[in-house]
Amino acid sequence: MEKKKPCYEQRIGNIRVAVWENLAESNGGGGNSAPRLWYNVALSRRYKVGTQWKEASTLNGLGDLAQAKVALGLAEQWITHRQDVTPAAEHSAQ
Repeated sequence: MEKKKPCYEQRIGNIRVAVWENLAESNGGGGNSAPRLWYNVALSRRYKVGTQWKEASTLNGLGDLAQAKVALGLAEQWITHRQDVTPAAEHSAQ
């Protein structure tokens, strides 16, 4: 099974933020419920061991925190813009 790729990704220094878009056809209440759209966000830090790049879910000090703040702000802006431009009902028609 192929892994779903993020619909948005941004790197700030060694920090990476990725956003996945999810759509449920209904909210589980039965009938003609409107589709529900939500986003999952992952934050990670890249680091190098020898010649190999790895990822961690922990941050190192104020520098990483500052970069994470910027990366998460960009993800928030992207999600907000995406929700404003493309309501969940339009996704179900695609």
